[in-house]
Amino acid sequence: MPVREGPRGVQLLKLFWDRAAAVTCVGVAAVVFISGWISLSAESEAGDQIPYIMSGGIGGLFILWLGTTLWLSADLRDEWRKLDALDESVRKLAETSSAPAVLDGYRVLTEAATSIGHYPVHTQGTMGGSIAHADPSAEWCVLSLALGAELVV
Repeated sequence: MPVREGPRGVQLLKLFWDRAAAVTCVGVAAVVFISGWISLSAESEAGDQIPYIMSGGIGGLFILWLGTTLWLSADLRDEWRKLDALDESVRKLAETSSAPAVLDGYRVLTEAATSIGHYPVHTQGTMGGSIAHADPSAEWCVLSLALGAELVV
């Protein structure tokens, strides 16, 4: 995400506005909780304490919820950015791996990929997943052994 030139603090604030807002909300919630508790502790009658519980307790919980929601939203947005980058890398890899120069000598892998396992396995499964999860059918494991592959885990 490009950011215009300016002071470093302003740049960081533009990039991480959601995290800054989350930290601010948590700080405000702490102030609301503490001020509610101080006001509540000054009252000895239960009836006089209810307004402080309503404003300090429930208001503080709402602001705390807002802060945690902003933080989780920022984390999810980061994960989506990572997935977008990974998706782009896989797309580029798929384009280059289907080139005839790459497929020479490994054509058996592309032919095996369409016949290994049932439909969900050969459309969504991966070689690494099959090996890591000790797939009972173990076709990828056998194929790897037959080709003399070395797997680095």
